[in-house]
Amino acid sequence: MIEVEVRSLLTDEEYTNLSKTLHQKAQFINQEEQETHYLDSAIDLRIMKSNKTKLWMKSGKMHDNNREEIEIVFEKNDFEKLLKIFEKLGIKTKLKWFRKRITFTMGELTLMLDDTLNYGKILEVEKLCNENEVEKSEKEIKAILNELGIKETPKEIFEKKYAEYLRLYSL
Repeated sequence: MIEVEVRSLLTDEEYTNLSKTLHQKAQFINQEEQETHYLDSAIDLRIMKSNKTKLWMKSGKMHDNNREEIEIVFEKNDFEKLLKIFEKLGIKTKLKWFRKRITFTMGELTLMLDDTLNYGKILEVEKLCNENEVEKSEKEIKAILNELGIKETPKEIFEKKYAEYLRLYSL
């Protein structure tokens, strides 16, 4: 599957107002605290612990709007075991990412409000689709952003912000 995703950096005020709006207009799914380990590998490989453990790989560049995504969900207590397996393979954690996430849906779109430690507040809107639906999915996402009064943050800004985060917080 292809994950089509658009992200926007939010001010504290935008985050608060958007949270209220989404609680009224969208379907609330859950709220969770996540610890994500970005692994030091040639591909974007991550292990996340929240109310479950998830291993996932994304192709392409970090902030591209659409990338192939493969994920496997495990029990929450499998997190440490997965980390140990990758360490034994010589793949260590390069970065830890801690965030509070509130997830909503609107139709086939998933909207996530993130508050990430030492990084900031972000809205991610995504849809999983087939390759032939990427363009249509991007239009749907941008229409929702427009309806919510939120502008997409250029990926260059996210790339600079992530590079700075990596510089400051790499293990």
